[in-house]
Formats: sequence, structure tokens, C-alpha cells
Amino acid sequence: MPVNLHKNRYADREMLPYNSTRCRLKSIPGAKGSDYINANYINGYYRAREFIATQGPLPDTENDFWRMVWEQKSSTIVMLTKHKENDGKVKCHMYWPNSGAGQYDYLQVILIGTTPYPDYTLREFNLVDTRDESSRLVKHFQYTDWPENSVPETGSALIDLIGQVQRWQRSCDNKPIIVHCSGGCGRTGTYIAVSILIERLKTEGVVDVFQTVRKLRMQRPGLVASPEQYRFCYQTLIEFLDSFEMYANFK
Repeated sequence: MPVNLHKNRYADREMLPYNSTRCRLKSIPGAKGSDYINANYINGYYRAREFIATQGPLPDTENDFWRMVWEQKSSTIVMLTKHKENDGKVKCHMYWPNSGAGQYDYLQVILIGTTPYPDYTLREFNLVDTRDESSRLVKHFQYTDWPENSVPETGSALIDLIGQVQRWQRSCDNKPIIVHCSGGCGRTGTYIAVSILIERLKTEGVVDVFQTVRKLRMQRPGLVASPEQYRFCYQTLIEFLDSFEMYANFK
């Protein structure tokens, strides 16, 4: 809808969400288009709608982003970009408070703590609905080792991050994992693809990268956006196998 055009980071139609799998916000009475956010549900290996793939929030969509986190009962956000990258261009608006609390419409985001790791930063937020004071702990994993216009040299750090996310998910009822980069396509799709492929590999001992990526792209345009990202899925799975203690089970 024309009223929602400014809510998209890129005007390219390849980065607009499919309507069939679109994550819809609760409509605000009198606000036309208020159910719209550039995001799609993505099925995982074990569960339907295990992920929500979305673009990095813009200054005028950060309220919608936190509204989506709250309405979807999510406790996990995975961010796959820095705020600015090599050319100094803003890749994602900083949508959380540096310290203390930030107000995003009726939601208050309180930064509890920040823990730096070699390849990612973990932030913990208390997300509070100020209308009734209900709250939820949200963990924010920002992966910082993804070079612009390329892929990581190794998949080991991404494998570790996926493991950390899955361990946290098991403790918070496995609500949707919100994943974003800048446009919510290439890196986002690669992360989700590798997550699904690792789960299938552990369970079945066999994977089909082509069909996995094909199904992802039927749920949101552009997921896994380049041949390099596609090869990186294979590379990361090989690294996972090489480090897996029970490798004999897959022979």
C-alpha cells in the first residue's frame, strides 16, 4: 500500500515481503496500514513459523519492530550486521537504548547488560508493556564478523552462535526467532538455512541444501542472495561435520 512504502528500507520489489507469509501486526484503530511490517514467517526444521525474517529497523519503524517482538512473544533477536560498514553507510538503525531505558510507543526497553564475545555481542533487555507492566526477558545476539559484500572466512563462529541461540530458545518456549540483517534477505536467509540444515543433519544424517534454500525463497524473496552465500552454507556444514564428535553416526 502507498501508505506503507516508506516503511521499507529498499524500494526493490525483491526485498518486499510476500503477502501469503507476511507477519502482521495488530492493527491500530484509525491508523491505515498499521498492520504492516517488512517481515515474513519462515518455517524451521521442527516447527512452523520458527523464524521471522525481517529488515533492520528504520528510525520510523523501530516502534513497529518492538511491537512485533512483543506481539509474537519472541525472546530472541539475531542481528547479522553492524550499524555502519566499510563505506560508512548506515546498514541498520540502532533501535535499542545504549544504557538505561528507551521508550517505543507503549513498550519500554530496558538494557540489563552487554557481554562481548569474539564474534558477536550479547545484550539482554527487559521488555515491558507499560499498559499493564507485564514484561519479558529478550536476548539480542549481534553477529559482527560478517564482511560487507562477502561471507565469513569460516563458519565456526556462526555455528557457535546458532548453538547459543538454540540453547536459549529451549528455555523460553521456542517462540519465533527474529532474524535480520539490513534488508532481511541475504545474510538473514543464510543464517536461517544453516540453522535448519544443522538440525536436519543432526536428526537425519542427510541434508539437501538446494531444496532447503528453494523452500526458504518461497517464503520470503531473496533469502540466500548470492552464489557466495549458497557455497557458504555447504562450507559451514562441512565444518560442522568435521567438528562433530559423533561423526561416525553419519557414515
